[in-house]
Amino acid sequence: MSTLRNPKKYFFIQKILGLFSRAVTKTSYTVGEITYTREAFTSLPGHVLVLQLTANKPGSISFAASFSSPQPAATMATTSAEELTISGHTMDHEGVKGLVKFKGLARIKLDGGGSLSSNDTSLSVTNANSATIYISIATNFKNYADISG
Repeated sequence: MSTLRNPKKYFFIQKILGLFSRAVTKTSYTVGEITYTREAFTSLPGHVLVLQLTANKPGSISFAASFSSPQPAATMATTSAEELTISGHTMDHEGVKGLVKFKGLARIKLDGGGSLSSNDTSLSVTNANSATIYISIATNFKNYADISG
């Protein structure tokens, strides 16, 4: 979902998976003098994936976020509220009509500086201190025999 701008040599990468104690995954890496950290967790009751991006130097978080899909009927767009959306349905396969519908929404909240902008199909964060990305995706799939959801 994100693209690293001006990638440089990574000096240190650390991954921590704390599923049993906090249900959070944490990855840190250093580029030059800046240490970047990404923490992620999901909430089943909230139907959301949350990613928090931070750096040890203010104004160091910059990225572009967009959705992509192998489904030809997928539509990606942004809203006037600077939200990123994806919607569509699955393609036909081996004579079976594609009937699974999907819809996704992503929001980005900046904390303490930086800017958030959008174009038709992506959101861009520039020079932020930290960014929290909220992603929610749902389908009408209940089980293999029921896609009425």
